[in-house]
Amino acid sequence: MARLITTLLALALAAVPGLATAQTFDGGVKGGASFADVPTLAEDLEDAGATDLEWRWGRVLGGFIAIGLTDNLAFQPELLWTQKGLKGQDPLLDTELRLELDYFQIPLLARFGPEDGRGFHVLAGPSINFLSEAHAYEVGAFSGDEDIQDETEAVDIGLVVGLGYYGRLLLVEGRFEEGLRNVAKFPEGDENYRNRAFMILGGIRFGR
Repeated sequence: MARLITTLLALALAAVPGLATAQTFDGGVKGGASFADVPTLAEDLEDAGATDLEWRWGRVLGGFIAIGLTDNLAFQPELLWTQKGLKGQDPLLDTELRLELDYFQIPLLARFGPEDGRGFHVLAGPSINFLSEAHAYEVGAFSGDEDIQDETEAVDIGLVVGLGYYGRLLLVEGRFEEGLRNVAKFPEGDENYRNRAFMILGGIRFGR
């Protein structure tokens, strides 16, 4: 894990010399909605009798900078706060089940698009995600709230791909993130619970 993070940071730092010759530099703020799931956990809950398993709707807030490396390529690091997890129903206990995992994310993205920076762009790259809160809720006839941060990995790694339209001032994006790590601290050989999320974002650009 440490080696993977070191490699990702080294790739990000390798782009820093481009600052001196960068043709463009801009940044901005963005926010929107996250539709998150933990697919393997959802399957296990369904096998155990849970019903109506759904994506967790959450919020995404943050900002970004973009460093032009070539006419059509920019390095775009971001800092986002993102809500993930899932929800469902336990018909035996007549309760709603909710898993809520909140992260501070640092996506390190390559942004491919028109030379003038306006129009459709493709985004892709890794994201290093730091857990800020983790809770399991039961809401209904038998209610409860359990802090499960000690049972959840503090760092997750995701792979992000997306498409966005960037105007002079405004932007809109859709992106998909697939988790690459088991986020549960379970013994070797148990289920591999990985995050998954779709995000719809809008934002404001500065500096272009």
